[in-house]
Amino acid sequence: MGKKKGDEGKRSFRGRMNNNTKEQKEEINKKYVVLLAGISAIGVTISILAGAYLYIRSWTPIKDFSAEKVTGGTEIRVNLETSRPLNGQIFYGTSTLYSNKKEIGWIDGKRDLLIGGVLPNKEHYIKFVAATETGRVYDTGFFKIR
Repeated sequence: MGKKKGDEGKRSFRGRMNNNTKEQKEEINKKYVVLLAGISAIGVTISILAGAYLYIRSWTPIKDFSAEKVTGGTEIRVNLETSRPLNGQIFYGTSTLYSNKKEIGWIDGKRDLLIGGVLPNKEHYIKFVAATETGRVYDTGFFKIR
């Protein structure tokens, strides 16, 4: 196979590697090993995190909990979804030291509700706490809504 016009001065990567000394080749090989080890470590870390996320999602019966202020900020709209029956309460207030509690009762599946009487110009913190029939408690932790 003939060379194309203009290829006279070009060398392949393999050709450049062959012109290196033994020490240079060893140094290049070490760098590749380190690079491949780093890429492998990142891949393993991502796999572990994805597996942990999927595992946690599989054992918690709280599948969705979201909240937002509506009606000029005087009400909080809450969306809940559970994978099995839970007896729940919503805790909320202007700090994580909640000042209000709303009993939800038993939930199995999706439920949307409104909580009225909140301060319109203040940030609020809200969390959902629920228990199974056997007494195991699940908690979303507080999150902030504006």
